[in-house]
Amino acid sequence: MDIGGYTLIRALAGDERIVIVSEELFDRLMKVAEETSLGSLAEWVNSSMNRDALPIALAQRLMQGETPHKLYRELRGFSTTRLAEAAGLPHDYIVGVETGQTEETLEARRKIASVLHVKLDDLEPIAIFH
Repeated sequence: MDIGGYTLIRALAGDERIVIVSEELFDRLMKVAEETSLGSLAEWVNSSMNRDALPIALAQRLMQGETPHKLYRELRGFSTTRLAEAAGLPHDYIVGVETGQTEETLEARRKIASVLHVKLDDLEPIAIFH
């Protein structure tokens, strides 16, 4: 399959590469992903190749003050109920952490990070300076 129409950017340090594709190519790739055994965008995002990727839209929400817990939960395709069950934590606790109403324990963060396949540091709220 011809997948022309992309730009490869190599970072100055390390082996990191970024690929920029046209919206048309992106739409074609998403259609292929949906038609294959991947089934849904959530499953594709949760695949091992994409575990560390944070889409720009979610990164922007993070910069606007949303909690990383909520963003990674949504990115991985979990509801609050499903995450609570998988992590062995009360549903109200998950909601409280996501809304900033509940202070998270280190043990709870470990459980959530394990379920969401992220590092502990990924769940650390970022400081926003105005």
